[in-house]
Amino acid sequence: MSSQGWKNLFPIEDGTTYLNTASIGLMPKTAVKLAHQQIDKKSGAASKYFGLKSFDSDFERLSNIVARLFHCNPEEVAFPFNTAGGIATVITGVDWKQGDVILLNDQEFPTNVYPYQIVARRFGVKIKVIKAQNGRLTPELFEENMNDDVRMIALSFVQFGSGYRADLKKIAKMAHENDGYLLVDGIQGLGALDLNVKETSVDFVSAGSYKWLTGPFGTGVFYCKKNLIDILNPLNVGWIGDENFKNMDYHEFVPAKTARRFQASLMPDFAVMGESINVLTSIGIQNIERHIMEVTDYLISRIKNEHGNQVNIVSSLERKERSGILTFDVPRAEEFIKSLEKNNIFVSLRKGKIRVAVHLYNDKLDVDRFIEALGRHLKEKES
Repeated sequence: MSSQGWKNLFPIEDGTTYLNTASIGLMPKTAVKLAHQQIDKKSGAASKYFGLKSFDSDFERLSNIVARLFHCNPEEVAFPFNTAGGIATVITGVDWKQGDVILLNDQEFPTNVYPYQIVARRFGVKIKVIKAQNGRLTPELFEENMNDDVRMIALSFVQFGSGYRADLKKIAKMAHENDGYLLVDGIQGLGALDLNVKETSVDFVSAGSYKWLTGPFGTGVFYCKKNLIDILNPLNVGWIGDENFKNMDYHEFVPAKTARRFQASLMPDFAVMGESINVLTSIGIQNIERHIMEVTDYLISRIKNEHGNQVNIVSSLERKERSGILTFDVPRAEEFIKSLEKNNIFVSLRKGKIRVAVHLYNDKLDVDRFIEALGRHLKEKES
């Protein structure tokens, strides 16, 4: 199926140019249909359709779908309700010691900052913040800030503001050489860029599905390296996390041997998320990544060739540091956003800059429409 065919998989409103997946992603038609079916079932005879009868097969199917996404074993995945849920699973489950250091940076979204600040206050853990250089968080910066006390590096796969793509493999290696862990916020990369957890050797990944994974709100994915499952003792546990969860009589909690131990609950919306991810993995994340890069290349070339004297691209243009996000300075950016929305063109304003996000349902025609609007805006400034 061609990239044009991919666009047809989504119920995009007529006349809409949607370049805002870094904020909220669209959902495939098949996932939308399934969501409507789930609501109808919940509204009618709910327990007829939802219950323990199909739980094992449903959980196994979802685990296999998400394992393909991560390139991991199905026993290493679980499903939080959002990015914060997976992060909380890890940081409330680690046996922190006084003086441990968590390495953060000054580019992270608050979800990947606030939880560690709470851990620091409660357990006497210290936080060290790396300052990005020109928006870049290179492995060399992490190496300069490593010491024997660093227990965990918390880092986004892709930075929400600039779209900077981290070299997870090199940074994971540093963490492990220091007997520490790498915890990845994957929400701005998963679904758009291929993340092979075995090749990169990351320890934990958490991501909500409503952006690049094109899933519904309130669903997410979590990866925990197999040999680390037993070291986590999180506070947020639920009945499904018990080894014998179908026994609902009072008994001592025995954590499941797999990452299911981290599963607080599992709602029907996770099946919808599974359908969304299945659409992406059926196409192939590497194919999607190539398409995103091609369309973004076109966007970059048009900006530089036609408006380079007025528009400054702040995202890194190094291939290995790029993602589906491109951020740039535009004069009177707030006015530009408003004019775009009036014309059903959707991007984001972040830190006073325009953030465009290209996904599989975007093509060069979307870029052309955006560039035309940009040209009109810049001409208005001159006049």
